[in-house]
Amino acid sequence: MASRILFGLITFASALSAVAAEPDEGHLEEVIVTAQKRVESLQDVPLAISAFSSSAMQALGIQNSSDLARFTPNLTWAPSGGVGSNIGIRGVVDVNFTTSQVGSVGVIVDEVALNSPVLNTFALFDLDRIEVLRGPQVTLYGRSTTGGAVNVITHRPAVAEGANGRALITFGNNGQLDVDAAAGFAIGERTAVRIAAMTQNRDGIFQNRTLGTEDSDRKRDAVRLSVTSGFGESGEIFVTAFDGRSRGQSLRYKSVGLLEPGGDGTAFCTNPSLGSGCVDIEGFADTGNFDNVYADYPDPIEDVDVNGAALNVGWNAGPTKITSITSWIRNTVARSEDTDGGPSAIADVHIDAETDQFSQEFRVASRDDGAALRWLVGALYMKETQLGVTAAVRRLASDITPPVSFTALGYDQDDDMYSAYGQLDYRFTDQWSVTLGGRFSSEQKSGTAERIRTFAFDTSRFPEVGTHVDLQLARQIGDPEFYTKVPFDQTWDNWGGKLGVNFKLDDDTLIYGSVSQGFKGGTFNFAAAAMFRGPPGEMPVGQPAFQRGVDPEELLTYEVGAKTSFAAGRAELNVALFHNDYTDQQVFGFDSNGVLVLRNAAASTAKGIEVEFKWLPVDDLLLQAGAGYIDAHYDHFVLDDSVTPAVVADGNRMVLTPDFTANALARKTWRLTAGEASLQVGVAYTGDQYFEADNPPQTYEGAHTTFDARAAYRFGDDDAYEIAIFGRNLGDERFCLNSGTIPWGQAQCSPNEPRVYGVTASARF
Repeated sequence: MASRILFGLITFASALSAVAAEPDEGHLEEVIVTAQKRVESLQDVPLAISAFSSSAMQALGIQNSSDLARFTPNLTWAPSGGVGSNIGIRGVVDVNFTTSQVGSVGVIVDEVALNSPVLNTFALFDLDRIEVLRGPQVTLYGRSTTGGAVNVITHRPAVAEGANGRALITFGNNGQLDVDAAAGFAIGERTAVRIAAMTQNRDGIFQNRTLGTEDSDRKRDAVRLSVTSGFGESGEIFVTAFDGRSRGQSLRYKSVGLLEPGGDGTAFCTNPSLGSGCVDIEGFADTGNFDNVYADYPDPIEDVDVNGAALNVGWNAGPTKITSITSWIRNTVARSEDTDGGPSAIADVHIDAETDQFSQEFRVASRDDGAALRWLVGALYMKETQLGVTAAVRRLASDITPPVSFTALGYDQDDDMYSAYGQLDYRFTDQWSVTLGGRFSSEQKSGTAERIRTFAFDTSRFPEVGTHVDLQLARQIGDPEFYTKVPFDQTWDNWGGKLGVNFKLDDDTLIYGSVSQGFKGGTFNFAAAAMFRGPPGEMPVGQPAFQRGVDPEELLTYEVGAKTSFAAGRAELNVALFHNDYTDQQVFGFDSNGVLVLRNAAASTAKGIEVEFKWLPVDDLLLQAGAGYIDAHYDHFVLDDSVTPAVVADGNRMVLTPDFTANALARKTWRLTAGEASLQVGVAYTGDQYFEADNPPQTYEGAHTTFDARAAYRFGDDDAYEIAIFGRNLGDERFCLNSGTIPWGQAQCSPNEPRVYGVTASARF
């Protein structure tokens, strides 16, 4: 039924879109973006972009960065088994497990790239807009990405705004209480200040039948201070400082058993799935009820602290603009999880790290956006230092499992990157123009890694279940007999670039084509026991393989697209077709020995289409929809060469890549004597997908559809006040956002959130 409704909405819209916008009277609102480091209309940018204004995000109920996936074609945003999230665009997906893994999809806030994956899922507050750029971003941003970029622009203070502010409070089910507020004011004729703060609180959303608790609560707080100061026509200084923290519990897993019940622990189920009755090595079979979990690990923590500051100075020098961006960001993470998710203390995993990032970027660009030749060149230096540990504790031994063990990998890493880039756009005629850009990057990662292990037939020397393991405690637990300290040092040089041809058929139609090559730098595998992975005969096993690191990944993308406006500005239709040739994609996964390894998929191919549509048939009715189709497969990927014959994934579907994503939305408004009422309904569809490269049935997730609705009433001067009731996932559709096989006869399922509903009140002045 849900699929038929979705199909009817898409057919009615004729095409698909993911950009919510408030319509002006008589025509669609023009969406302004800065994706190319200059102010432009979205319809004039030869890139596949979905843009969300602050008002659109409020209407859509977007509170966290992961919510963007509901409204953006071919974008996936799933929780990771370690830290942060797995973000994917067009099959180019991050599969993160450690704090050192840099994303294939860049996250940029106020022109500063967030290097650590700990920061890629964040609360959104007091924003001007978000731009999701699909395809390699190699010539304009400080760090190259293969999949794309999420460009976040906060609300800058402005003298012209005078004293102003906004406040929004939300009450919802499961004890939800969110507050988002900001205030700005001018100091003299050139300086403006803005203070913004938010808090998000929610009770647990799972009933733990083992511990009798409500699990996975949410507690987030953040504050940001921003100052702008102009110096005449010469330029402007923008300073921002921020601090935030998260103290909620880590996500609980549902357990997908892989073994036949009542057996000896060696017979596998033929078609394991959640609630099928298949068991883990302790004979536990989870139910298909997503509201119930059975983990025995009490109060698993996910404590994240982040603070930092940035200084953006732009000044005009004749026909050029010079920009300097200096930033410093620190984040700490302490995370523990019940890895098996069941009532027996089979295993728990811990991550503890502190990361400091410093970056300095310089840009010089032409100022005349109307000139035939527009250009930009830049250079970036980034340094990141990281100290941390990943640890895995296996607590139960039986007749079919080895002795209990403690395995950890401590790391102390320095990352230094130098990058130079540039882009020029040349307009031959009023209709024809070309884009040419390139980048060179040199990145060195060096430091030491500590192999820490202990084997035993009891857990007397292990910490109690529920004790978080940091690096100091890991060293105390480790057996000196198995301790090894290993240096590592690698430098990777990479080139990338873009060539585009653009044809402006008329004022309402842009046709473009491009070839882009993006890259993501090499790295090291900081998963627990990583140094044990390697060819037979190496002593210690896997150490040389660890020291070689993991090769950079590269992506060559061919894209053609069109952006059109018609019906006197009441409708827009944007289409993009792409073909990705992927080389050395970095993918995490377990090998046949149960060791988590980071490896390169030698070659992969993804091709597909994205269509976005908006239509204002009458002034008080907005219809829009969006969809993406993608065919993504591994061409050559050796999953495990430690066995004969080697395990390969050739021809398998790429992970975290639904074949089809779609959304549709309708918003009706009524202008009343005192205010304005509106009703909005939306639907989002995600096709089936696999979460592991070998495409096992336990990590297959079928297609699902969710429905949202929002009713609002605006009133007061300039409609400054609003009260709204909302509901997300109204059908309470439950599914796995991510899944992964673990070596204890089971797979983990990361469940989505249940139905959410509540009321929001907001005011602005």
